[in-house]
Amino acid sequence: MSTDQLSRLLTEHLDEVAPPPSDLARARARGRTVRSRRWVAGTGVLVGAVAAATFGFYQLADGAAEVIRPSEEVAVPGGFDMGDGLRAVFSPSTRLFLGDTSVPIKGEEFFWLDTDAAASSYGVLYTDTDGTIQLLEPTGTPRPLTDAGRVPGGAHPTIKVDPATDLAAWMTYDGGEPSLEVYDLAADETVATTAPDCMGDCDALVIDAISDGRVLLRSEAGTIAWTWDSPDQEWMPLAGPATRFADVQNRVALYDGGRPTRLPEGWRAVKGPVDGLLTHDGAHVVAWDRVLQPTTPGGTPIRLDDVRATFFTVDTDGSVLATAFGQPDAQAYDCDVVTGACEKFADVPPGGGDPQFPGTDM
Repeated sequence: MSTDQLSRLLTEHLDEVAPPPSDLARARARGRTVRSRRWVAGTGVLVGAVAAATFGFYQLADGAAEVIRPSEEVAVPGGFDMGDGLRAVFSPSTRLFLGDTSVPIKGEEFFWLDTDAAASSYGVLYTDTDGTIQLLEPTGTPRPLTDAGRVPGGAHPTIKVDPATDLAAWMTYDGGEPSLEVYDLAADETVATTAPDCMGDCDALVIDAISDGRVLLRSEAGTIAWTWDSPDQEWMPLAGPATRFADVQNRVALYDGGRPTRLPEGWRAVKGPVDGLLTHDGAHVVAWDRVLQPTTPGGTPIRLDDVRATFFTVDTDGSVLATAFGQPDAQAYDCDVVTGACEKFADVPPGGGDPQFPGTDM
């Protein structure tokens, strides 16, 4: 389908819907995160060095690594047991935890972990400064999955993972031109690729989700779905620019703004926060509260233990990870979505900003 055809489809079938009134509390919380990230981008190397010199030591829970000192890399030979999920959490410009592994993340190599990276059952996926998609494995060692390529300065296309299939979607660049790829992490190979129509500024392309054999790609003109595993690999317009898809899991599409005009067969749309996530079964929304609201009318909320957390994400095994902003020594918890019980798995040291989870900030 050509750019003109897609543009006409979006124009003919998608209504411009004004965004809903803002949620003041959520906006303030998001503002703190964005300000923290921008500050880190300007001073991350310096702050990381200062933090490394000022905090004495910290511990990983469960006796996995005893005492970790700032100058040390703590890694488990051969990786660690992923039965409890990846448990990825990081202190900006200071240290990244992966289960029982801890690695320093000073410098530009790990900027934008909160927005552009993704946690998977095989490690954290991120784009390095050379434009290479890297997989930071449970051993604490990065492994390149693509060739290097110049990423346009203003481009932040994100990486997304489908936990149901261990498929990842990302953008690579050859001569500055974007290429949308689907990668099978289990088979360790690319299974589909296409040159997307930018429908505006190519640097503005963002991958919002990969699920149910489709990749949701947002442009300046709206959101379209690429059915990569179909014979024709067709594109389907879903919504105009007033709509943001926050997540898709188990054919449930969490969105903010105007209601999607069209969805694939069998999908259902659920209104929610733009920076929210869905549990793997699509039954509950994970956002800025320990109470996970159901996505079906009359459903039962999930209430997590009150561990004074303010920031949440969904781990690779389907549990919920929780931590807090504004604390000098934040604690990270892993919470069961059936019982709501939470257990601490790491003490996150102070660094260049609040503790964060890879790929959670929209």
